[in-house]
Amino acid sequence: MAQALTETYAYATLPRNQVRWEYMYTLEAGSPEALLYTDFLKPRDWLGLNK
Repeated sequence: MAQALTETYAYATLPRNQVRWEYMYTLEAGSPEALLYTDFLKPRDWLGLNK
C-alpha cells in the first residue's frame, strides 16, 4: 500500500455507511452543494496582497 494515493487510503479507513466518493462528480445546478461552491467557497484575498 506504499504507492497508494493518500485520498484512497483516507477513504478506505472511514466507515462505509458515512462516506461516499464518486469519480468526476459534478454538482447539480441550484443544489445546496452548488450554492456552497458558488457563494461561500470563492477564493478571497484575506491578507490584501492582490490590491
